[in-house]
Amino acid sequence: QNLEQYGQQDSTQVVVDDVRKILGEMRRQYDEVHRSCQALEEKFHTLKESIRQADNSHSMRLSELDRVEEQKQLLANDLKDALEKIEEARMNGKVYRHMLERIKKEQDTLRQTIIRMETRLSRRKAEVRDKIRSLQKQIQAKARAVDNLEQLEGEIHTERDMK
Repeated sequence: QNLEQYGQQDSTQVVVDDVRKILGEMRRQYDEVHRSCQALEEKFHTLKESIRQADNSHSMRLSELDRVEEQKQLLANDLKDALEKIEEARMNGKVYRHMLERIKKEQDTLRQTIIRMETRLSRRKAEVRDKIRSLQKQIQAKARAVDNLEQLEGEIHTERDMK
């Protein structure tokens, strides 16, 4: 029974390790998306500033302005996608944290059960040791009684032989 519980504890540990790995991967992905988002946002602000300067000076040609506007739209779309990925990563992180907490509670419950079972086992072992000692004492007493009986029978035979 202890071996089964030990196996369950190992599988729980494997689940916890898997959750930790997944959380690590989620953090790495989150950091990567976040860095990408920051870079895109920086590019977005740079292009926005370029557009503002072009509008103020009115010296920029129409084709360049269209190109910059197109880049701005592409970057805005990329930023939107990156923000959606960040939100998705946050939601996944919440789910995995919840799973981790639940697994920790289950582990605590299993530990408490193991402690109770080990206490019962210790008590049972002590009872068995006491019973074994009691039986050994009874066997020794019986052996002494048999020896005494044989000795008495020997004495009776000796007295009969003398008469």
